[in-house]
Amino acid sequence: MLLKRPRSCTSSSSEKLSQLFLQWVALAGTSFSFLQRVGAVVRNGGKLFAVGSGASVVKIAKWNPEKDLLAMVTKD
Repeated sequence: MLLKRPRSCTSSSSEKLSQLFLQWVALAGTSFSFLQRVGAVVRNGGKLFAVGSGASVVKIAKWNPEKDLLAMVTKD
């Protein structure tokens, strides 16, 4: 399977980030195998899970102190 980088992402300034963030495209006339497709779904699913979990942790870390402060101010 031959792979190449997308044309818009070949600048040398983004060389280090390319391994982490850029997607690879198949050369013309070739296609990705089933295992490569499954691997892409697993990788992207893992990224989505990590982003969602991180956002949830940030929201909880922000909300808990606010909730405690609100409970102290509005004691009934």
